Amino acid sequence: MADTLRATHLSAIAGRSGSGWENAIVLWNASSLRGYSVMISGEQAGTLHDFALSDNDWTIAALVIETGSWLSSRRICVPVSEFGHPVAETRQILLCLSQDQLTALPDTPPGSPLRLLGAIDQAAVEGSDANVGHVLDFLVDAQAWAVKYLVINPSDWLSDDKVLMPVGTVAALDFAQAALTLNVTRQFVQDGPHYDPAQTADGAYDEKFLTYYGIRFVRK
Repeated sequence: MADTLRATHLSAIAGRSGSGWENAIVLWNASSLRGYSVMISGEQAGTLHDFALSDNDWTIAALVIETGSWLSSRRICVPVSEFGHPVAETRQILLCLSQDQLTALPDTPPGSPLRLLGAIDQAAVEGSDANVGHVLDFLVDAQAWAVKYLVINPSDWLSDDKVLMPVGTVAALDFAQAALTLNVTRQFVQDGPHYDPAQTADGAYDEKFLTYYGIRFVRK
């Protein structure tokens, strides 16, 4: 696989000179991005609620933001082209629309046909031969606005084990049933290297993912 990246939780890492991080791509946990303040001209216009996928792949086409109060809230689907990049330090994301333009957009109706990432949170995961486990989270590239990896618990619900699987290994996806099927075996997933988003991606950490998945976490 050609992906060359460093998986990180929320901290930007491009400024660490001399350490190999300068060209790293920051990935974000989808669960952590939810709840970010959506800002217009320095004022909070709402919060990031969910991610709407394109019809054909794992590209994020729009962000669903929630505006208003709990008494009169609205959920509005806004194309990702209208957003800046998330800022971890402030937990904010800039929206390049005016408040009037945002207000004029239609509500996202309940039960809409959008492919929302939230619909497959905790989705059951089947391997090509047997049940694998369930989804814990997703890793999102917020520059390209695309889901890159599934974070999967390959054991039982009481375990905190985590493995990464590239979205290219997903053979079938059922939003209605919150289930997905991989094109690799259960054993392949279970034998994968443990993923720890808090661990420093040193040479040894980098090498084990490169060897098993073809994933490199630091650009050479």
